[in-house]
Amino acid sequence: MIATNRILGSSTVLSIAGMIGLATTALVGFEEPNNTVLLVSTMLVLAAPVAALVHLSLTSELTRQEKRAWIRGFTGPRAPRLFADYLMSRAARHLADERRTAQ
Repeated sequence: MIATNRILGSSTVLSIAGMIGLATTALVGFEEPNNTVLLVSTMLVLAAPVAALVHLSLTSELTRQEKRAWIRGFTGPRAPRLFADYLMSRAARHLADERRTAQ
């Protein structure tokens, strides 16, 4: 479980780095952007959503119906909000487990 949280957290950081790369490419290379930086930044932006979907498909903590509900939500108009909720619920569960083991 700790490794899963680290992977999800790392993918979030990679996505933020990708967003910074896209913004930098848009600002600096507005006439002719560097295609390599643009491609790498785009791939990094997609790191967190892909990691969450892989985790959702592989986890045994959720029932099949819960997994379907999350996937349906991820494909709807509230996807960014649900994506954040999914990551936050994982982090909240991890913090609660840490508190229980510390006591």
